[in-house]
Amino acid sequence: MDLWGGLDVETPEEAMKRFSARLRHWDRAVTARDYEQLAAEASRALRKVRCFGGKNDKGEREPGAVTLVVYPQKHLRDKSFFCSVREEILQYLGPRMDQGILERGQFYVVEPKMVEIQVKAEVTVSGFQNIFQMRRRVGERIRAFLDPMKGHFDGEGWEIGQLPDMIQIQNILKDIPEIVWISKIYLLAFVNGPRGKQEADLEQVRRHPYVLPVCGDVDVAVTVH
Repeated sequence: MDLWGGLDVETPEEAMKRFSARLRHWDRAVTARDYEQLAAEASRALRKVRCFGGKNDKGEREPGAVTLVVYPQKHLRDKSFFCSVREEILQYLGPRMDQGILERGQFYVVEPKMVEIQVKAEVTVSGFQNIFQMRRRVGERIRAFLDPMKGHFDGEGWEIGQLPDMIQIQNILKDIPEIVWISKIYLLAFVNGPRGKQEADLEQVRRHPYVLPVCGDVDVAVTVH
């Protein structure tokens, strides 16, 4: 695989997609989609980007503000990488957007609010021979589902602003034939605070517009019918 600057070399399909986007926005940021497409042009290191109009960097309502929430490729490995990506976006979008927004200091480029989701699941299977295999299989299914880039039902990852719920976890396990029933699903949320990682109320965190899930510990208990 060819690399340039630690990133994959652009494929013909990606180049065509970028060219098509340019035809739509005409090198000007007006709509939310324009901002997102121009940010993707500014830095190929982006994995996800979403634009929020009327919200500030904290996710609070602020009329006239524009916030780009961006998730760089090296986010989980190198948090400092975000600073260079942010600078690329600011320099690229600056001359292509409403100067009034810049002059008022209402243009923000921020990271997603990463929420670690820990899952505890209790399932019942049909035979003793399935216990260890099923524990591993259920754990793998949950971890794959919670992957921010390749998870969710469609394998396209989670949108910024989405968090999973218990019903979704149940649904991804229902089609495993050996499972007789799913007894319980518990979801715990953890966020980074002033004192490091701390547990948070999942429903309260869910209301934050910039959230993005990442999988934490998965504990699977298996009983036999």
